[in-house]
Amino acid sequence: MFLGYSLSLDPNNYSTAAFRTEISRKMDAVIKAHVACITNKINAENLGTHSFYFYILPFNDADNEKQSIMNTVLGEGF
Repeated sequence: MFLGYSLSLDPNNYSTAAFRTEISRKMDAVIKAHVACITNKINAENLGTHSFYFYILPFNDADNEKQSIMNTVLGEGF
């Protein structure tokens, strides 16, 4: 399962090291905030015996980037 979301961070406001630290901190918080919801949905759909692999994809602006990402994935060019 691919889960994409917007970081809502401006990289220009951070040094490279600070930006990486902030990304890690924010990802940790976002993931922890949604684990219960995902677990509840899996259980509600009786999918608890299935394996799931989650790929967390942080974007600077997921809403605006999603179309170009899907075009690239589907082979429609850049």
